[in-house]
Amino acid sequence: MDTISIAVVEDREQYRALMQRFVTSKADLQCLGIYASAEEALEQIPSQYTPDIILMDIDLPGISGTEAVRILRQIAPTVEIVMLTIFEDNENVFEALRSGATGYILKTSDAQEVYEAIITLKNGGSPMSDGIARKVVQFFHKVPQKSPLPEAGQEYNLTNREQEILHLLVKGYRYKEIADKIFLSPETIRKHIHNIYKKMEVHTRIDAINKLQG
Repeated sequence: MDTISIAVVEDREQYRALMQRFVTSKADLQCLGIYASAEEALEQIPSQYTPDIILMDIDLPGISGTEAVRILRQIAPTVEIVMLTIFEDNENVFEALRSGATGYILKTSDAQEVYEAIITLKNGGSPMSDGIARKVVQFFHKVPQKSPLPEAGQEYNLTNREQEILHLLVKGYRYKEIADKIFLSPETIRKHIHNIYKKMEVHTRIDAINKLQG
């Protein structure tokens, strides 16, 4: 079993302890660091170690979570960063994603949802809470455009099934929702999306939407 290394940056002591207990409770997760500020985290990453994934709060004292993401993108470009926060307004969402975050999960998510987000990210996906995904897709749908999907199959050599999944992904459906809709397992959907991203040479749902709009 491959172990996924995790660091948590969170200023609230109670929630920080909760996340530490969650990470250490999973056999396939390894807790490399728990930090109360971005400054503390940046002292260790990547000089002492580089985790696979960082769970990053936005509303941090001193250097904000969003600014920390920008810095980490420069000094530790291989690290995947999920914003774990109470904020779901458009400004915070898009600022975090523009800064380089690859996922956005609300703190109201339960432990299983956070765990699924970590696994999704490790498998090449871009996890977002339902409401966040809808906001992102609605933002892109505000711009009038021709549907790029018919051309996507030819341009990126996607199979019919991959085009179907890409269409649902662009519309904001989560992996499980896509699986339920086309009667496949979530794991199969993850594999298809991994192949789609590989063919399109992107890493996230947002990258795919941007490329389709090209």
